Amino acid sequence: MISDRRYQVWIPSKAFLLGEHSVLQGSSALVTSAPGMEFSLEAWGPWERKVSPEFPFHPQSPAGKLIQWAVGENHMTCPKHWEWIDPYQGAGGMGGSTAEFAGVYRILSAKHPIRATWQGAWSLYRELTQNQYSGADLVAQWSGGTIEFRMDAPWPQVQPILPPEQPDPMRFLRWIPPVGFNKSVIWFHPSGVFGRKVNTHEVLKNKDSQIALPVEQISAWVQQAGEALKQNQPRVFAEAVENFANCLAEKGLEHPDTTLDRTELKKIPGVLAVKGCGAMMADLLLVIVEPENERARSAVIEWTMDERDFRIFDSRLEGLMGIDLRVR
Repeated sequence: MISDRRYQVWIPSKAFLLGEHSVLQGSSALVTSAPGMEFSLEAWGPWERKVSPEFPFHPQSPAGKLIQWAVGENHMTCPKHWEWIDPYQGAGGMGGSTAEFAGVYRILSAKHPIRATWQGAWSLYRELTQNQYSGADLVAQWSGGTIEFRMDAPWPQVQPILPPEQPDPMRFLRWIPPVGFNKSVIWFHPSGVFGRKVNTHEVLKNKDSQIALPVEQISAWVQQAGEALKQNQPRVFAEAVENFANCLAEKGLEHPDTTLDRTELKKIPGVLAVKGCGAMMADLLLVIVEPENERARSAVIEWTMDERDFRIFDSRLEGLMGIDLRVR
């Protein structure tokens, strides 16, 4: 057995374009592996039948439950040495928890007979988290690009909407001007803003089980948005995004700060839609402006940077490549 081989996995970030909260009630969701950067997990031997003290994740996290399942219930070996790189430094909201799970699963699958597919990872993720989460974000991160996801039995329906962009090792070392549809899109991350991030588990427990959402109407908006992406129709896409955001807001599923952001940003001429992404729409801010309207784009960036101290994050919807394992 070669124990000094190193296994490194790259996992993209994620964002819900439409469908957070409602996907657990049966609606479709539109999820992308954009915007942002990749998480990285590296592990190397020796492989042992115990959980190493160097394992970087909390025992009650999905990744922690996975390693206990592997070693405790299935007598698998796992690497002694682990290194996790989170480019967001724990700020949250970018799919870190599902990236941890996907990374550990993919490394274990390189050595043990578990399926190295999104179906295998999704099924075990749902089992170990007792079906608390849809796993739509996990599937998007595994597959890459932008997908439409809908819960079904025994497997969810997953349809690719936009393929992932091609790898560009220089992407984060230089500014790439947005082109096409992406001229209408601006992502912001409220990194470091106190009180902005909410606990997804608590929200699901306290909110979603009590609030009925119009599942079929939301699924229609998801389909509208997906078709608009494929047909390069920013205004149609923005209409679906705005309708969904308003629906969640009316149901009390919008963070108060996101409500304020949306109110102020929509006062800017040329802004077509503003939506928070994630639990309580508090993780990211997606702004869509009129195509080719540079004045609106500049005004949005100026307001978010000056009034909110947000980090401008990205300008694309294609998404990064999916999970990638390399062995050396």
